[in-house]
Amino acid sequence: MSENIENPDSENGTDTPESEETLEFELQEEQDIEALKEKNRQLFARAKKAETENKKLKEPKPESEKKKEEKPIVNEDAIFKKIDERFERRELDSLNLSDEIKKEISSYAKLNNVSINNAAFSEYIQFKIEKEKKKAEIEEASLGKGNKKAIIKNYEEAKLSDFNHKTSEGQEEFKKYEEHLRQKLG
Repeated sequence: MSENIENPDSENGTDTPESEETLEFELQEEQDIEALKEKNRQLFARAKKAETENKKLKEPKPESEKKKEEKPIVNEDAIFKKIDERFERRELDSLNLSDEIKKEISSYAKLNNVSINNAAFSEYIQFKIEKEKKKAEIEEASLGKGNKKAIIKNYEEAKLSDFNHKTSEGQEEFKKYEEHLRQKLG
């Protein structure tokens, strides 16, 4: 009975080379199919990932992100503010006033948030200007203003006391007077 035992792989109990080849071919096909299925799964996963990323790009962004992206690199407000400051400085420089009054105008304009022109014609600044003019007039009219004497052109009638030796102009005039006396005396 042992002779009648057949190999379940063979048809009539003998191994044929053709049947082994078909088995190997079938195994190879199954492995190829599994490899293709794995590649298909990987491709599908990549496609799904790309699709979700594409949806994220197409979705409207929250307003906070939009504001961040829309801000220009250069702050326009700062540029306009600097331009305004330069115009104000130019306007201040064009006024024929003392530095003290210019500072007053500038601080008044900033404090009251008005232009330099409006600040210059305000009652307070006009009062300060008038006060400074009166002060200057008083100083010019006073006797002790610096012992300025008129420049002497006629050296014939000049005296030694007519020259102010404390100022450079007075010293120069005295030298001219000495030169005139030398020429006159010989």
